[in-house]
Amino acid sequence: MTQQGRPADEWGGATAWQQPSSQGPYGPPGGPGGRPPTNERGTVIALAVAGGAVLVAVVVALALTVGGGGGGAPGSTTTGGDTIPEATVSPVGLGNDPGRDDLAEGCFRGDMGACDDLYLAAGLGSVYEAYGDTCAGRQPAGTGVLCTEAFPG
Repeated sequence: MTQQGRPADEWGGATAWQQPSSQGPYGPPGGPGGRPPTNERGTVIALAVAGGAVLVAVVVALALTVGGGGGGAPGSTTTGGDTIPEATVSPVGLGNDPGRDDLAEGCFRGDMGACDDLYLAAGLGSVYEAYGDTCAGRQPAGTGVLCTEAFPG
C-alpha cells in the first residue's frame, strides 16, 4: 500500500518495529526480567512485627532473670534480700577440729562470713580450706572470690 508513490512506512504507517506490543514501550510488564512489582510495604510490616516479637521476648527474659520471680529460686536461702543457693557439700567428715567444724556448719547453713573465716583460718591445702573456698559447694574451687562477695547477704 503506497501513498503518492511512497511505501507506507515513510508516511507514518506502522512498520514491524513500531507495532503495538503487549510489552509496552519499555520492555515487559513489571520491569526487567518480566518480574511483577514487589509489595515492599508488606515486607516492611512483616519485619516490624517479627522485630517487635523478638523485643518482647527479650524484655520478658530479662524481667524473669533480673527481677526474679519473687521468693527466690528453689533450693535457695534468702538472706537480707539476696538469694544464696543451697549448699551442695555436707560439712560431715571434714576433720577433727571443733572450731573449724562449727564454721563449716555455719557455712553449710548459709553464713557466708563463716565460709570465709573457715577458708582463711584453715591450713593451706586442707579439706577445711577447700570447703570454705567453695562456700560449701556453692562456687567452684579457686575462683579467688570470697563467699561474702560471691553471695552477699
